[in-house]
Amino acid sequence: LEGDKIMVEIIVNGYKEIVTGSVNRNFNSEKEIVLRKSNYISDRTLMINADKASVDINRVITKKLANNGSGKVLISAD
Repeated sequence: LEGDKIMVEIIVNGYKEIVTGSVNRNFNSEKEIVLRKSNYISDRTLMINADKASVDINRVITKKLANNGSGKVLISAD
């Protein structure tokens, strides 16, 4: 099942970003979720071959999260 497609929605203060890619079934982190455009896998990597990098994410979302803001992360499978 490694490589099945997933979609991650990041929602902060009414702003929403959607990232799609392939799931890492060996994801095993309680502190971090990493979405990667590459195919590098570590325990904290949830998604590889993502269609967006951090630079592609709305700056309002990244700034709020970087300043200890909160939001929602919804994960769904194709």
